[in-house]
Amino acid sequence: GRYAAASRLGSELHRARIVLTAHAPDGCLALHRQGRYLEERSGAVRDVVLVPGRGRASVGLVSVLSRVGTALIGLSEGQAMGWLDPRGKPRMIRLLTVSPRAG
Repeated sequence: GRYAAASRLGSELHRARIVLTAHAPDGCLALHRQGRYLEERSGAVRDVVLVPGRGRASVGLVSVLSRVGTALIGLSEGQAMGWLDPRGKPRMIRLLTVSPRAG
């Protein structure tokens, strides 16, 4: 539930160097930035925007509290992150691109 999601995100943040989204390097996926990733097991490519609250996958909004969002935040283009899904099967996603910041 929510505790597990917060715990996963907390573990990632513990390892992270925290910066404002505006100061995140180009090519690094941060909150409110659009990225494209590959789900390596299925071959699916998805365009998403990371959001801090509730996501809406149908319109490409992925919550940072979701497993995918927690894996994606802070990745740079070309980097991959893996984890075990709730059934114990390995998942791996690779960040392909990050859209340039507006402005």
